[in-house]
Amino acid sequence: MTVYIDVLVVINVLVNYFMLLGVKVITRAETKRTRLILGALIGGISSLSVFLNVSIVVTLLKFLTAGLMVLISFPFISAKVFFKKCIWLFIISAVFSGICLAVYLIFDTDLMIYSNGTVYFDIDITFLTVCTVVSYVVITVILRFTDKKMPKKQYYPITLVSGEERVTLRGFLDTGNNLKEPFSFAPVIVTNKKIYRKMRLASPKNKERIIPVSTVNGDGIMTAFKLDGAVFLEKEIHNIYLGCGDSLPQDCDVLLCPDLIGEIA
Repeated sequence: MTVYIDVLVVINVLVNYFMLLGVKVITRAETKRTRLILGALIGGISSLSVFLNVSIVVTLLKFLTAGLMVLISFPFISAKVFFKKCIWLFIISAVFSGICLAVYLIFDTDLMIYSNGTVYFDIDITFLTVCTVVSYVVITVILRFTDKKMPKKQYYPITLVSGEERVTLRGFLDTGNNLKEPFSFAPVIVTNKKIYRKMRLASPKNKERIIPVSTVNGDGIMTAFKLDGAVFLEKEIHNIYLGCGDSLPQDCDVLLCPDLIGEIA
């Protein structure tokens, strides 16, 4: 079978786009569709490795490409979140590769080539383009319909600045978090002891405050200090406090508060 480079790249761009879309859904990541397309383009170009015969080079290239695809497709929050997305991309890729290999072995078709984890279908490029456009329209309609039925995601990246320390973390927008610094009425976001200690040591000049806390388990107090700044939804926030909490959800580093939306409005 003659392999056409343009068909090879286009097919694998489509495949990689849907795999990245799967990672987005599974990890509940916030990202733009254009970033997913750019990540898929990198994956499509890497499909040219089908012409390489050195397996070690191909394997190394696939690992590097997967990392690059994730970096391009999703905002970098932390190394832990990054590697989690990479692992899911490999899992989805392995499932897809297994299905393609099974089809290839069961039907013994001459219309498909499967090599080095790359798939190629011997179909006309015009037909493929039409199918792509139709698929895009159908998917767009489905996404718009389901967006109205499903609740909006509550996870957002936030960058905290304290002295020379600047870290980007995964935040959860907790609608029940109405904590405020009692004198300035500045919003208070909450993190775990490890991150709190790290940010506190980076800016010792900012004194700690006592924040009254009211929960379903009763009333209490929380220590907090004023950050030198934060970046949320691409906007800078200067009047914000960081508190130290004990029980945060496992899938986030910071409990955000609804007042942050008002701070950047």
